[in-house]
Amino acid sequence: MARPHNPTGGPSTPEGKAKALKNLTPGNYIHGLYLKDFKADLTEEEKAWYKETFEHYQEKYELDKLDLETLDLALINLIKARRKNVNMEYAVNEKVSMADFESRYIRLIDELGLSRKYRLSKGNIENPNTFDPSMLFDN
Repeated sequence: MARPHNPTGGPSTPEGKAKALKNLTPGNYIHGLYLKDFKADLTEEEKAWYKETFEHYQEKYELDKLDLETLDLALINLIKARRKNVNMEYAVNEKVSMADFESRYIRLIDELGLSRKYRLSKGNIENPNTFDPSMLFDN
């Protein structure tokens, strides 16, 4: 609301304007959920967890490039969900935030599991092939 001595509102002196601009520039950083480069903002603890978890899945399972991308997205969404849940009292207003990182994480992990399961069953040569075409004609 404009004040009578300053009808345009805001600071009127050059010093006041400079201070207001300085306060505005860094923005109001709270949780970083919507940063363009979210990975660059990870804490050391989050980086260590991400690296350890990614390497675990990479070593334990045969993942192709798309599976690795899916795993990357899933882990990032899990980190976002953790940040959102830990900082809920001030970080994200649920009514405003339509991004449900937990659902994204679960969907991505399901896709990763289904993709891997399909690939393993399709290429499993140990499955017995006991089909005998003559059985079709036996009475």
